[in-house]
Amino acid sequence: MNTFNESGVTNLKNELYGLPDEDLITEGKAMVAGFRDWLESKFDFTDGQMDYLDEIDPRVMTIWSAKLAAVAVARGPIELIFNFTPQTYRTKQTDIESGGSTTHIPSGPPVISESAVISFEDT
Repeated sequence: MNTFNESGVTNLKNELYGLPDEDLITEGKAMVAGFRDWLESKFDFTDGQMDYLDEIDPRVMTIWSAKLAAVAVARGPIELIFNFTPQTYRTKQTDIESGGSTTHIPSGPPVISESAVISFEDT
């Protein structure tokens, strides 16, 4: 289990990106099917972090899950920015910026490029 901080996210990303494509796709599907459950199965959260997760609108969680699953399945870069007091892990705002492209080529492998920047702010 990883701690939910920069090194924990990096550790998990490295574990996921080391998986065979088939297993990584399974993880991506699990993210989309139940992002909160998936997060809780991968990270140890503080009480404050759990309280914050409880406050996230389900629509936002659904959008985040789709965006981050796409980046993960593409093995794209994920940058995490923690701009809050480390002792509390409480945030007032979380932003996820993602983008990329996916091209299907019938006679060859797909061309996939995805990335995400996740920013946690308490100011």
